[in-house]
Amino acid sequence: MKTLIGDIGGPILKNKAFFFFNFERLRIRQAADLLYPPDAAPLAVSYSTFLPVSSENYFGRLDYQINPSNNISIRAVFDPNRVDGQSHVDQKRTIQAMRIERVPSPGETFINGQWLRVMGNRMVNEFRMHRVNENLQVGDRRMFDAAGSNTIFKDNQFLGLKGIDQFDFGAGQTHPDYVTGPYASPGGANVTTTLFTEQLTFTPTKHTVKIGGGASKNGGVNIVGTNFIGLFTFPTNAAFDAANPSTYPNRFSIQLGEMFRPMKDWRTDAFVSDKWQATRILTLTLGVRYDFQHEIPQTKNAYSPRLGMALAPTDKLLIRAGAGKFYQYQSTAIPANLFAGAVNAPVFTFDTGQDNSALAGRFPANVCLLPVNNAGQAEISPACRTQLAAQRNALGSAGFVNTEPVLDGHRVMGYLWSYDVGVQQQILPQTAITVDFVATRGHDQTQRIDINEPRLLANGTIGRPGPSVFDPDGTLIPASARNAAFQRVLQYQSRPEFNTDSNALEVSLVRRLANRWSGRAAYTLSKARDVSSADRAEGRVVDDLNPRRDYGLSNYDNRHAFTAGGNWDPWRGLSTGATFRFYSGNPVNETVGLDTNGDRDNTDRPVKGVDDKVRPILSPVDGQGMAVRNGIPGAHKTILDLRLSYVHKLQDQRTAGFFWEIYNALNNVNFGNVIGIRNASQFGQSIVADTARQMQLGVRYTF
Repeated sequence: MKTLIGDIGGPILKNKAFFFFNFERLRIRQAADLLYPPDAAPLAVSYSTFLPVSSENYFGRLDYQINPSNNISIRAVFDPNRVDGQSHVDQKRTIQAMRIERVPSPGETFINGQWLRVMGNRMVNEFRMHRVNENLQVGDRRMFDAAGSNTIFKDNQFLGLKGIDQFDFGAGQTHPDYVTGPYASPGGANVTTTLFTEQLTFTPTKHTVKIGGGASKNGGVNIVGTNFIGLFTFPTNAAFDAANPSTYPNRFSIQLGEMFRPMKDWRTDAFVSDKWQATRILTLTLGVRYDFQHEIPQTKNAYSPRLGMALAPTDKLLIRAGAGKFYQYQSTAIPANLFAGAVNAPVFTFDTGQDNSALAGRFPANVCLLPVNNAGQAEISPACRTQLAAQRNALGSAGFVNTEPVLDGHRVMGYLWSYDVGVQQQILPQTAITVDFVATRGHDQTQRIDINEPRLLANGTIGRPGPSVFDPDGTLIPASARNAAFQRVLQYQSRPEFNTDSNALEVSLVRRLANRWSGRAAYTLSKARDVSSADRAEGRVVDDLNPRRDYGLSNYDNRHAFTAGGNWDPWRGLSTGATFRFYSGNPVNETVGLDTNGDRDNTDRPVKGVDDKVRPILSPVDGQGMAVRNGIPGAHKTILDLRLSYVHKLQDQRTAGFFWEIYNALNNVNFGNVIGIRNASQFGQSIVADTARQMQLGVRYTF
């Protein structure tokens, strides 16, 4: 790892205008180690290599003092990054399937402007303007030219295939224990957010009153190329052999049509709060906030009250309590998904669904599951290409129907109620203990539900009911499309079944700096539960007819967390520090790895007596014998970091010094979570570990 840091600053006009500029450059050769099971060869062979991570950060600031009452400041950050193989180990990707990330010119930028005006002894006004541009492109290595171009998308055109048809580029390949072939999902975003905020602070007598508001405009293009070149899914790790039916794929999907999805959204907010020193020992905080999001007009009453209290009955005891309601804006990806998922959309995702003929030793029937062999990898066959080309040509025509649409439903802004109560007590000079209890309850959360989920039909069979059942009044599916054979029909819904909850008990012991040393130790016992944590609005459940069956531990649940740290200054200019951390880890969801219930989702969890004949179920099971969601305990982490630094003062406020930092000083092997996919050869094993011991030595000179 190589780091270069430099900064310079000073006056432009004496006592009026000042500037500051900082530059940071980071170059990392990131270790990439993956151990594949023997049956993954020859497509996936264990390797150890290094992948480049390049990060640069430019920061500039200008301050201008107009007069004693008015100050203007402008800050800007420019951040061009280049990353190869991000999350490659967690995704079990071969070198061939690496995800390449580039930030094209002008890169990602952040600009902030502030006007601070002092309006007398008791009133201050702050006006701020922010502008953020996210410009990111990801794709396969071959989609970027050999010279290292940063651009594969330009002017709403996809340049990355360089004139090659998407059917001829080569398809991605996913097996239970590895992913290979080209990176199948090119994409990115070019989105700009402009935000204005205004806040007036007034401090009459024992009150501190704040009144303010803001507005933001979010606009641009989301680039979504999920499986744009096609993705073959295999039920085993074996390389594809056209003569062996057991090696054939059991699913193929590809996105046809428009990749560029417009995104726009307006948001506004307003608030008022009052911090009131009611008595010498009691402080109250009261406030209310209002939020509005243009893309969710159904939310009309997004008022969120806040209440806080601090009571200090003695000089050594402090009691705190608070409660508040907090609204959450929905993702700007939802309107883009609705655009692409319309019944007559310019986008269509072809999906064969799952065909497990290969597991039974039979050749699949669907022509798109009968690929051409290329050195053990599957490629789209001529017969499948003919079918896909015809569907691609039909996009946008009057008779085209998207049989797997994504529709809007009753969708409102979700909100949280948060509660906390705590006590802080001084137990020794400069030392205090704090105990807090924090709870949150989430309501009106949004997820996608398949309203055409297979169920028991009137004729006694199991099947999808069609528009006559999920859309009896014809408000979702137009008359021209109601006779189509719809598969999944996903609808965004805000429902009480998606409610969340979390509770945490926090205990900390803090010693302020005295006699050259300070320290802190903290322990948190917590539990968080929800219905779907991973990108919640896009999440899926096992049973769309009963979403609450997925209620369980959150992906981010971390039952135990302990940290301790301290600093010691043994001699002038010399400082030492240490931080110790222990985390019990996030849980793992145990899945079958196949679409066992035929709903075209691959989220099915094992059932006792059905899926445990070869290997046991590691998770607890619910009353119906199904493994509970996130039922496998996560891997714990133990980390010790050390720091030593020395700063020597020179003349004229100049300093020189060095610092030495050691991360994971004990070189403890912190394994990642075990694999929870049951048809993987490495099920129940951990194949990744966090970073080994690292050291950083630096020198610093200030002038």
